[in-house]
This record gives sequence, structure tokens and C-alpha cells, in this order.
Amino acid sequence: MGLWLHNLMICYFNENKTPPALCIIVLRQEGKVRLSCKIRLEGGVEICKNFRQGVLYLIKEAFIKSGEDGELFYRRWYSFNKSKPFTFSVYFPLRSEGDRKVLEGEYFKLLFSTNSEEFLIRVYNGLKELSQEDFRLFGSTAKIEGFNLLPERKFVSEKVKFKTLSPFLIRDWKNGDYYIYPIDGPFIGKERPDRFKYWVGVDLSEFKQRLRENMVRITGKEVRLLDLQVVGVVPVVCGSNNASHRFVATYPGIKAYLELQASHEALKIMYDIGIGARRSEGFGMLEIVEG
Repeated sequence: MGLWLHNLMICYFNENKTPPALCIIVLRQEGKVRLSCKIRLEGGVEICKNFRQGVLYLIKEAFIKSGEDGELFYRRWYSFNKSKPFTFSVYFPLRSEGDRKVLEGEYFKLLFSTNSEEFLIRVYNGLKELSQEDFRLFGSTAKIEGFNLLPERKFVSEKVKFKTLSPFLIRDWKNGDYYIYPIDGPFIGKERPDRFKYWVGVDLSEFKQRLRENMVRITGKEVRLLDLQVVGVVPVVCGSNNASHRFVATYPGIKAYLELQASHEALKIMYDIGIGARRSEGFGMLEIVEG
């Protein structure tokens, strides 16, 4: 299986160079795009707190079904702990029924972002393949019903204001199993932060410093954090059903507005793959507010 890349088309070709069953027509000259996917569930299905695990499972299945070498691609990236060049966010219209959160209507939206042509192609092709029939998700029958390739966002300034589409996580520099949060909040949820094992409170100035250091590591370039407005510190549930590493834990996710100054290249990297830790598990996705 080979990869063919053109200014206006990205396709897979097999060894005989015959046209592929699936391809992406990308209406742009250069750069990357985001993929929006509309997914139908049964009305009134409960959305669990650890919903990202279910969505990540769907993305992994897409990688496996992305082509003849899909399983090899999946094993290459998921056989050991390795940073993946993508992030995602999920929008559920929800209503409350007691302590339960249930889907309002029948649809939710998955937004996938990457700076890798191959990851973009594979997730598109795999989701397209999965859309051919129903599957199970969140204990419900699910069906992929639509795709939308979003145009590239151009940066015209080195100062940009972002908002989080999914909360970001910042690891504690002393112990990578723990995550820091600004001790003054504001906090979203009924439980106190000190009830959670993996939470480490720090003052806002120290949190800003660690956040900036994280963005520098991700981009490999200088990044200035001009302003940080924390909208909320929210408990986010992470977990894995991997037989060799099963766990469920609650971490402090940060919802915020960030004003950053950096090169266009650095800004684009953060826009494409997010900020913070566990980005490929559905954390740290950003959207441009102005700039």
C-alpha cells in the first residue's frame, strides 16, 4: 500500500496503482485540515463520564480499518507508550436526569485534528469504512452519518487568543502520574479537589510557568503566555481497558482562554495537535477566538 499526495488530492493506491476505494479530496493548496464527524446514537442514551475512552476506541478502530496495512500502522503506534500527533474533542447535547447525563436528540459530533497527513487520511478512510454498517458505542447502536473537512486556519498575527474545545492537563513535574491545577480554581463539580488522588494544587503563577514550558516542549519553539483566563477546573475521568494496563482515574482538566505570542509555525502546531498531556486521548484541543 502506498501513499500518493497532491496539492488537491490525497489518496491511497495499492501495489497495482489502481484507484482506491476511499480517498480524501482536500480543497486547499497546502497545510492540514480538521475532520468533523456526525454520529447517531439511540435517543436518551446515557453518556458516561469516561466517554473519551469510547471515542478513542472508535478512532483506533478507524486506524485499523484504514487500509490493507491498517493493523500494522496501529501496532506501530500503540504497541508502546508513544506521543501521537493528534487530538480530538466531542460535543454532546446533554440533559440531566438526576445524576445521569443523557443525550438530547440522537446525534453528537466528533472533531479530529492533526498535523500529520497520514493520520488524517487513515482516520478518514477508517471512519468511512466503519460508516458502512452499525456498531456499538456507549451501550447503544451507533451509525456514522456525515463527514466535513474543515478548511485550514491561517495565522496572520503572532498574537492569538485561543479557547479550549476540550480541557487540557498539565503533568506535575515532580511526579508524572499527577497533574497540577491552579489552587484558586474556579472549580466545577460537587467534590472538593483534595478528594482526588492525582491532583496537585499550585498557585496561578507557577501553573502559568508549567503551562508555558509544556507549550515550548510541544512546539520546540519559544512561546509567550500573555494571558490565561481559567474558566473552570473540571474533574475528567480517564481510563483504559488494556489488559496489561487497566485503570480509571480522575484528573484536573482546565477549561480556559489563552492569549499566546509565538511564531506562526508554533501557533499552528498547538492548533493542530493541542496542548498539555494526553492530547491523543481527547484533551487540550484549541480553537481560535481572535488573531
